[in-house]
Amino acid sequence: MKKNELNKNVILNEDAVKNIHCDEITAVINSNDSPKAMMNKLDDYHGSDIAEVISTFSVLNRRKFYRVCSLEMLAEIFEYLDEKQAGEYLREMDIHKASELISELDTDTAVNILSETDKDRRSLIIDAVAPDVRSELKLIASFDEEEIGSRMTTNCIIIDEDMTVKQAMNALVSQARKNDNISTLFVGTKIRFSAEL
Repeated sequence: MKKNELNKNVILNEDAVKNIHCDEITAVINSNDSPKAMMNKLDDYHGSDIAEVISTFSVLNRRKFYRVCSLEMLAEIFEYLDEKQAGEYLREMDIHKASELISELDTDTAVNILSETDKDRRSLIIDAVAPDVRSELKLIASFDEEEIGSRMTTNCIIIDEDMTVKQAMNALVSQARKNDNISTLFVGTKIRFSAEL
């Protein structure tokens, strides 16, 4: 078999697998299984596979999907969606679910998706998130697209310079629960401000 024929077969096989995944995921959502049983079945698929499929769902099935999915799974799926499409899906959710999802996403991703929703809904969602998340969202959103600050993220690990190796490893493990970007570590000093009156 020639190399070009082999490449065609690999591409065809990938497409066939995607079609099978699409059919299987759609069948799970269309089933009358309990939400827990649906989640167990959906756990077998990668977020990118599900992200490709949910655009084929009706609005009614997508709403069912949002109710069934865990926040962690939804956040993973939304990381693979185009921001405009993700903004559309965010509009389909109730405010409570949307705010929980925004809180689960990386801050920069959340800001980009929120920018695709109308101002009133965006305000409702931001008001519904925890104060610390709200302040992170507002900080990242405060920068214009051409400014370097728009490239900032809160998805990082910060280690104090006076930590032992054991303390630094514990801090990394602790922060890794919230931040999936552990390839870059920032080592810094504690900043203290004092004011004289």
